[in-house]
Amino acid sequence: MFSGLYFERYKNRTLLLTHTISFQPLGTAIRNDFWGDITISHNGREIGHLNFITIVIKNTTRSDAEGPLTFEAWLDNRSQFLGQSGFYDTGNSILSEQSFADLYNQTLEDVGEDTQLRQQDENYITPADLSQRINYLFSNRKMTLPVFNRETSVTLNFLVENVAGQTPQISMSILEKGIKRKLKI
Repeated sequence: MFSGLYFERYKNRTLLLTHTISFQPLGTAIRNDFWGDITISHNGREIGHLNFITIVIKNTTRSDAEGPLTFEAWLDNRSQFLGQSGFYDTGNSILSEQSFADLYNQTLEDVGEDTQLRQQDENYITPADLSQRINYLFSNRKMTLPVFNRETSVTLNFLVENVAGQTPQISMSILEKGIKRKLKI
């Protein structure tokens, strides 16, 4: 009986989050004699392959998450994020993690300055740290889940470009104590 109580107490401290990942290709640019030229663009920029990725995460346990959870996602080196959105099943929005949002906003400002300097000086070279931040922001996302109650779910949507014309590879983690993830197919 004691071991059963101990197991139940341990089980209630562990959050089991199941998740599903779905990929929806939106379009692929091709050029051939039979079909002709098909172009795909995003904000006026031609791209090779556009995908919509949806991740649904469910808290299937009888416990609420303690404190905010940080969700991280990253892509393979041939893909990049073009947009994101997230919401709870109740409709409330999920925002970027604060330090990630700060880095994103600072990098946007730095890119604006970099563009001006490049226009003024044809020999100007973009600093390596700015290039590294840009690459990081194109391939990574961090979002904060302030609460994650029992028997609820969150939906995360990503607009992703893959330069090779393939389905992008996405990985994710929630690195918090007492969290177990299980992919549901």
